[in-house]
Amino acid sequence: MEDTVIPAASKTTFSGISDSTEKSIYSVANQILSYASKKYHVGVNIIKRERRKNTDKTKKVSVFNAKEQNQLMNYLYEDMDLFKFGIALCL
Repeated sequence: MEDTVIPAASKTTFSGISDSTEKSIYSVANQILSYASKKYHVGVNIIKRERRKNTDKTKKVSVFNAKEQNQLMNYLYEDMDLFKFGIALCL
């Protein structure tokens, strides 16, 4: 089996997704191809991706101030559901 190199994500293919998400897509696709190759005894090319050039500037990390944190917690506590509970648990 030979490896196939897929060019770095183009704007039409992976527009707007993060590098991490793109890596996950390639990883899952390769796992499927590997399974098909083993299960059905066919030669399937593994997809290798080229690294994207980092054209976006890294965004600065920001944190909630005390007022914003209180607002978020108040929102999460009113009409609590599983999703809000999960977010509150993570905080």
